[in-house]
Amino acid sequence: MTEMLKYVVPLLASGLIILLFLAVAHSVGKGSGDDDFARRLRDVNRSEFDSADAKKPSAASRWTDFWYALTIQTGTIPSSPQAPGRMVMVFMLILFGFGSLVTPADVVAGTLMSVAAPIIWRMVLKRRIGRRSKQMDKQLPRLLSSMRANLQSNYTPQQAILAVVDEIPAPLGNELKIMRDEIRVNISLQEALRNLAARVPSREMKFLVSSIEISSVSGSDLDPQLRIIQQIVQSRSRTASRLATAVASVQPSILIAGIVIPGSFAFSYLSDPVNKAYWMTFSGLMAAGAVALLYAVGLIVVRKLISNVENS
Repeated sequence: MTEMLKYVVPLLASGLIILLFLAVAHSVGKGSGDDDFARRLRDVNRSEFDSADAKKPSAASRWTDFWYALTIQTGTIPSSPQAPGRMVMVFMLILFGFGSLVTPADVVAGTLMSVAAPIIWRMVLKRRIGRRSKQMDKQLPRLLSSMRANLQSNYTPQQAILAVVDEIPAPLGNELKIMRDEIRVNISLQEALRNLAARVPSREMKFLVSSIEISSVSGSDLDPQLRIIQQIVQSRSRTASRLATAVASVQPSILIAGIVIPGSFAFSYLSDPVNKAYWMTFSGLMAAGAVALLYAVGLIVVRKLISNVENS
């Protein structure tokens, strides 16, 4: 019986840890406010029949879509939509095997390393997306002013945006060129614009895309909407500058707080056989679960507060 418990308890602990970390990853990995904002704007142009026919995506489809969407927002075009999700799964399996069989040769440590892999990779992608988004936000005013000038010269919305493609440098200029190439191969303006919004991680760009869609369909004047977007860009630029200054001042504290708790647990578990035995007891598992839950809640609350300030 004792020998069986030596294998059963670690497996149960691994299952608990997996569920906790997947819950954190699911909560942190949900669509951002920008995604919800773009979805509401697209619904303006979507018929009730399209909404009724939409099918709920499977878990595998959500996994694939999630990693594909993050990857293309970094400016990288994968070989297939499934490639980014498969790469993360392979990375998880490699880390699980390494941690379980090589070092520290423990199934719980291997599970922790495996589950941490997608969370860490998401953070890396988000960091790349953030840097790219800041570059594009700086280029938006030039795009908007050029489009307004073209509209005042009696250009159509499609002509107005295509006429400025070669004037905008990378990285935004590259995405506009992809949109132009899609239109040249007979992809509709609406679909090309939605693809552009998916690749460009900018709330203002999503607003611009939806405004052009509405103007193209209804024939309404686009210039007032561009003027509003310009005002939003200027306001958010000032807010982002103040927020960046505030976050930079406390970034070291945030980094230390994020590392200390999981680092302390890993050190306690791996450094002493007595501690390792304790964490495998019922009281140890409950204590680890409570700490992990509070840690996850703290991360989610902090992310939510920062997101609310950024989207205000």
